[in-house]
Amino acid sequence: MSLGKVFLILQRRRLSIRPLMLVFILSILLLVGEWRVIGRWVLWAYNVERAGQLIDRGLTWPEPRHADTLPRVSDEEALDQALGHLGAAVRWRPDHPHAYRLAGRIYMARREWVKTVEAFEQARRLAPRHPMADWEVGLAYEQMASVVASAPTVPLTPLLAEAPVEAPGVPVDTPFCRPGKPRTCYAGPATFQLPYAGTGDPTPVEHPVLFLHPPAKVRLSLRVPTDQTALRFLLGLDPRAREWGTDGATFQLWVEPSDSQALLLFERHVTDEEARAGWVPGWADLTPWAGQQVTLVFGTEAGPSGDATGDWYGWGDVALTTPEAARYAALAPLARMRAAWLDGGFNGEIMLVRGDEARKAKRYKEAMRWYERAARVTGQVLDVFPAGIQAQSLLILESFATSAAWHPCPWCRNTEGSFRVNNGLAEMSYLNKKEEIQEFSFIFFPDVSIGGFDRLLLRMKGKPGTLLTLEIVVDGERSRPLNYQPVPVDWEVWSIPLRGETLDEVLIGIGEMESVNIPEEYSLFIDWIALQ
Repeated sequence: MSLGKVFLILQRRRLSIRPLMLVFILSILLLVGEWRVIGRWVLWAYNVERAGQLIDRGLTWPEPRHADTLPRVSDEEALDQALGHLGAAVRWRPDHPHAYRLAGRIYMARREWVKTVEAFEQARRLAPRHPMADWEVGLAYEQMASVVASAPTVPLTPLLAEAPVEAPGVPVDTPFCRPGKPRTCYAGPATFQLPYAGTGDPTPVEHPVLFLHPPAKVRLSLRVPTDQTALRFLLGLDPRAREWGTDGATFQLWVEPSDSQALLLFERHVTDEEARAGWVPGWADLTPWAGQQVTLVFGTEAGPSGDATGDWYGWGDVALTTPEAARYAALAPLARMRAAWLDGGFNGEIMLVRGDEARKAKRYKEAMRWYERAARVTGQVLDVFPAGIQAQSLLILESFATSAAWHPCPWCRNTEGSFRVNNGLAEMSYLNKKEEIQEFSFIFFPDVSIGGFDRLLLRMKGKPGTLLTLEIVVDGERSRPLNYQPVPVDWEVWSIPLRGETLDEVLIGIGEMESVNIPEEYSLFIDWIALQ
């Protein structure tokens, strides 16, 4: 039947064509819309599947494949093709996390850590309850932190504290004012203890600071090293001034080459919300002036209103380092690593268990990685205490006049070692047995209030090869801030962060990470244990 006849029949029956046409058009649109949704899904699935096949060809995973191992590139061309498919998959379904995770693994294998965290953070945002997204982005931040820690650095904060100051001749109320010298009120050496803003990690971290009250500048002349051509730094507000009504501050950094005019390298306005949240990292590239004599000018200005009330700001942890390390440091990788892993449920206790499992399986390097992670996640990172400890700030728990308060650990693998006290020093030592892993531990039960203290200090030294494990019980909860840590050969004071109300127990053990074929004597000498 022709369309003309259909038209005539409809006319004779006095049926309106318009409603029928409307229904027809709506049906077509509905079908097209459904196919568009289905088609987008199909195209996304195809690209993800194809990318997965290429990734299997282009990546090699170490064996045995543990959760903390990193992939390596085996076929660059396959990975380039995989990234192309993943880009298409993201275009079809930008709200699905899987393509971002796969891209993150490619960038991880290529050690492109900024791209890695960008991809994993996007996957984490789209799948906030997926624990592996937290674990993977934490691994990437851990690698960044390792680059920062291992890069050569030249600390500049102490030099800045001695640099010439440009400031108004009107004094302001700060701790650095000297009689008759109003400009001294604006700058001076300080220490701030702050968390990193915007990372999700509330752990406060202490850094040396050049206090620089707006408006003020300091000028530092130096020759830019050829292998440390970048500056890293932290911008922060003195914790004492958090509630004093600051409206933020502007930080500026200029470089003045000897043969040209000053150039503004860095400018950052820190809002009052950011300042109260903690450290704001930054960095600047000095590569164009490598090997040249320059003057660096560090400055602070008041907030948008021009009001400098409560502006106790400072430049923290200023140092020369490599551009790569400076760029990574500006992301606060340790704080972000800790926040990601804790969000995913990867706490210090789990990491200690994994470390012990690896050690028992004789995977010693892996064990040390897990122990270091446990310390970082719990915030109980070991510090070597600097010289010049103020004795009046210490409470000596044990000076080793006698050994009466120390007892053998009943559940530890004690060997035939010795614990003795001589001339105010404690000595722990044992002779290991061939091809056996040995440990020797003693416990001290101080049961003291620690409400006014935040660090446990130990002054000690030992024989080369001796490894120290320290466990503490605070408010009934056991933790292990030190795991098979090599002891210093010369006297050092080690500082372990401490939080709680009552210190119930201190366990000190020495041991081997792995068995040896010849008998060796291991020993540890302790001068005193104190609270600060």
